Amino acid sequence: TYFFTDLGYTGGPLTLYNFMNKLVEFGHDVYVVTPYEHFQWEKDTYLEYIGKRPKVKIAVRMLRRKLVNALVSQKTLTEVAVITDELIGKYKEMNIDSDILVATYPYTVDVVMKLGKNKKIVMHNQHYEEHMFQDYADISQIRILNHYPVNHIVNCSWLYKMFKSNYGFDPIVITPGIDTEIFSEAKDGTEKYSNIEKLKIISYCDPQRSFKGYDQQMQIFKKLYEMNGDAIEIQFFGNDPKTNDFKYVFLGKVPQKKLAEYYRQAHVMIMFSWYESFPLPPVEAMACGCAVISTKYGTEDYLEDGVNGMVINAFDIGGSVRKINELIHDPEALLRYAKNAREVARRFTWQEQSEKLNEFLSNLPSRNYVDVLELQKGNYDELRKIENI
Repeated sequence: TYFFTDLGYTGGPLTLYNFMNKLVEFGHDVYVVTPYEHFQWEKDTYLEYIGKRPKVKIAVRMLRRKLVNALVSQKTLTEVAVITDELIGKYKEMNIDSDILVATYPYTVDVVMKLGKNKKIVMHNQHYEEHMFQDYADISQIRILNHYPVNHIVNCSWLYKMFKSNYGFDPIVITPGIDTEIFSEAKDGTEKYSNIEKLKIISYCDPQRSFKGYDQQMQIFKKLYEMNGDAIEIQFFGNDPKTNDFKYVFLGKVPQKKLAEYYRQAHVMIMFSWYESFPLPPVEAMACGCAVISTKYGTEDYLEDGVNGMVINAFDIGGSVRKINELIHDPEALLRYAKNAREVARRFTWQEQSEKLNEFLSNLPSRNYVDVLELQKGNYDELRKIENI
């Protein structure tokens, strides 16, 4: 059973949905529990539920809890308590006894602990969630939740290092895969580098979240356009940057098949995030035969500077502009990066990564922790569990 705070349609939830699809293919019974519903998972079952149910009940309960705790600065803990209650209720309604319980976000790790006696319990981490919060009380609560004694999966080498350094954990790394049926190179993919009349650069834009590097992105593109003018075409997908500093084409929020087509047509894909946890756009662009320029942290599993792409420091505006400008005027290097990148991207298939997940889940020991509530009743059977440790 996978526990979600909600069903989303962004990269994180979609990654989990793809893993769940594969687990069903492998013959497992997979279930989903959210605060709003519960159901057995078949391929892409989320499409039947996403955006189609009211959220009033849990919103009212959360507001009530917040009012009760108004004098205490424990917002995150309050939200977790409400979510845990709802998830436990929905799980029990299914009347099943899952062997493995998977938390998909720190807010759901509490429920797998409470339901996890004699079960395999897992937290599938897809980002360093502390950096999504500004209030230190909330950050501390996320840290506490991440320290629950569960088996941790992380999705890239960068996140492994963050957990190892800051939490002292030694989690397993299982990266996402990419849909190679969608993200693949065109038959004449290398031809676009042979005679470049206007170089196409594609980039994701997110002005709302500072770590996505919007400020650096705008400064660097402004200088690149000043140097190259209409010899380059700058394309954005995601959000409209709404800038007058340079010409650009806004592609909007693009579905995967259309995005793959844009990657196949583009010469360069650039990502400016300060840090990401195995970001999919660069590796998906690589699979489509597009040269990639990106920042370092989170892309180390597939991007090697000077071998299959270019790594920049987005905070070094002048240095980044010089490196990017040199590369976009070197079609041989662009072609070499694109070819090498394509070969690396092919290693990250859903089949291979899901087999790693399946093996990990299958070989996990069950949690047989000491039940404190039973201990308080004088149940010595709980203490006998630790006699041979």
